[in-house]
Amino acid sequence: MIKEEKITKEVTFTEKHRFCDACGKEMHHQLSYGITVCKYCGKDLCRKCIGHEEDDGDYSTVWCADCWSKGEKYRLLIDKHENEIDQLYTDWENECKIKSEK
Repeated sequence: MIKEEKITKEVTFTEKHRFCDACGKEMHHQLSYGITVCKYCGKDLCRKCIGHEEDDGDYSTVWCADCWSKGEKYRLLIDKHENEIDQLYTDWENECKIKSEK
């Protein structure tokens, strides 16, 4: 028979105890690493409840699944308008090149 031992860990002042606002899971984070928070609604999130994550180099920007889902219509419009703006810059540049070639 295998004897099971329950090991308890003493929590030190360097840890924060938070709960995921999406699923309720307890999260233990070292102060130096911080808590993952949704960019728009501010919910504390565990890794499995992140709806979308973008790596910005040093840090990641995250959204909860709910905010990311709500943003679909906005992201489509943003992409459309970014493409229109890019095309306007290209048209402007091309017009200047044509004028200078005459």
